[in-house]
Amino acid sequence: MDIFHIDNIPILAAEEALNSTDPLVIVIHGMSTTAETLRLGWPDDKQDGLARIYWRIPVLREGQENVLSRRNHDLFNDLFWPVVDESRRELTRLIAALGRPSVGLFGFSIGGLISLWGNSDNEQVRASVSVGGVPHLNYLLNFYPDYGWMTKEVIEKKALVDLRNHMETIALKPTLILHGLADDQAQWSWMEPFSQALVKASPSLHTVQTYPHVRHRLTGADNELEARELVSLREHATRWLREQLTGL
Repeated sequence: MDIFHIDNIPILAAEEALNSTDPLVIVIHGMSTTAETLRLGWPDDKQDGLARIYWRIPVLREGQENVLSRRNHDLFNDLFWPVVDESRRELTRLIAALGRPSVGLFGFSIGGLISLWGNSDNEQVRASVSVGGVPHLNYLLNFYPDYGWMTKEVIEKKALVDLRNHMETIALKPTLILHGLADDQAQWSWMEPFSQALVKASPSLHTVQTYPHVRHRLTGADNELEARELVSLREHATRWLREQLTGL
């Protein structure tokens, strides 16, 4: 695995993945993960029929010191908002630069939100997976209740990336929602109503699967039950994306 820059956008990838004729999937990490950790959580496997690139998303790739500075200054306007907003715009650039007529997206945690938006934003995206994701940024109120959430600017920005406000568009393309019921960081109760609404809108396009023992991670299981479920989760995502991108 090497670091490449595509239109000045850093990605982690095997060179053969960039040149492969297999369906291409862009892997999107979360706030507390990296391209490297997502590669461990959903590894590139030359035998499974998919080529993966692991995108280093904006803001978070600037390093921990800068992220902490942003968090301490204005955690929403300087950190969480630009992570989502800049990622949406850069993802469109990345997809265009890759020049593939068809790609898939796999997002973990807040990367799941970015993945679902990428599905809607870009014609080339044929399907997206959200693992341990969230459908909006309102979940932040649970972790930072003292922040000024009621300012006009913050309310408007949160509404812009709230998937629930754009259900007609989001529901047009296939999605796979995978979520651990033991996840205490991105609680299933935050994603469940949106997932149910997606399935109701287009039952043939959207699939939801939960895992009783999986926490907010793709590796590092606490017990054998979670370990088996994580294997199943990864296999499910791989199989579903392959089917969606190849029709087989």
